[in-house]
Amino acid sequence: MPRWSRCRVTISCDDGSPSHEDADADAGIEDGQIMVAYMDDEGPVVLAGREQEPGHFELVGRSRLRRATLVRSGDGRALAGAWSERERGGKWLVELGAACDAGDDGSNRAKRARSEP
Repeated sequence: MPRWSRCRVTISCDDGSPSHEDADADAGIEDGQIMVAYMDDEGPVVLAGREQEPGHFELVGRSRLRRATLVRSGDGRALAGAWSERERGGKWLVELGAACDAGDDGSNRAKRARSEP
């Protein structure tokens, strides 16, 4: 699976809450599947999903009751979309970072965060 490390994830909320940014996120896309892992103030967030049409993805949270969409930019270096979780929602942007080894499943950072005290 093509993977990227050191991705920048920016989350904005429709309710005017402060935006959140994680500059050390992971992402992977292959065979119509996508996975994005990042940290926010409440801990690790892992979303995965499928391509619904070329470059358009629908994701669900593995770690939270979150649903999201992402659309890949024309140059392939970013994805942007919307998210919702319970009564909250907003926009999010994933700027792809450096490509990483195929042996990393892209969620190692989130896994490490769950195991840290």
